[in-house]
Amino acid sequence: MLRKWIFLVLSLVCVSAVYAAEAPQPTPAPQTNEIIEGVHYIKLPNTVPQQAVVQTYLAQDKGKIQVAEFFSYKCPGCYALEGDFNAWAAKQPKDVAIRRVPVSFGPNWEPLAKAYFVIEQMGKVHELNPVIFNAVHKDRKPLETQSEIALLLSQHGVKLDEFNAAYEGFNVNRLWTQAQLLRQSEEVGSVPAVVVNGEYLTHIGLTQDPKKLMQVLDYLIEKVRKGE
Repeated sequence: MLRKWIFLVLSLVCVSAVYAAEAPQPTPAPQTNEIIEGVHYIKLPNTVPQQAVVQTYLAQDKGKIQVAEFFSYKCPGCYALEGDFNAWAAKQPKDVAIRRVPVSFGPNWEPLAKAYFVIEQMGKVHELNPVIFNAVHKDRKPLETQSEIALLLSQHGVKLDEFNAAYEGFNVNRLWTQAQLLRQSEEVGSVPAVVVNGEYLTHIGLTQDPKKLMQVLDYLIEKVRKGE
């Protein structure tokens, strides 16, 4: 129980006041085994999956059910969820595609969001995600500039020139811009949050517990699979 409430407090820290008006927050979920629309998850408007940026993301996983986790390395709740989400993701069948979408709620968040796309491009997300999360939340390093992040990763086998070239390159900047547009299109106002197939949104503020969040994701995936 203590772990549950610590997790909730950390997650709520990540709610951005700047974007709070974008999407009304439903009443927190009651303690029940039932999964209820409007309580544990939100059905996004039918127009959302038709938007160009959402279509672009969904097209990357054509024929699969896309699960997009919106997160930030700056977010304590995202850090706390990392282990549970990774364990859940590892058990998903082949028709489910997991996407990580780094977001920025301000200029100090942008460098780390872009850094995610650099390590993704290098094929080192599994290796370096814990390094960045631990540096921010255990070692209390701000990591709010390109040079700070580059120096950290250089201590873990990443060449400075390769990191800087990718960070400043067209592809990473395109992906970062696209991710911010996707966050807005899918009405994500806080992190960690998860969108299933561009149709359903849930987050820890609704489920109040990581275990319940995974149950809701399983439920939503099955809804999409059945075409409901």
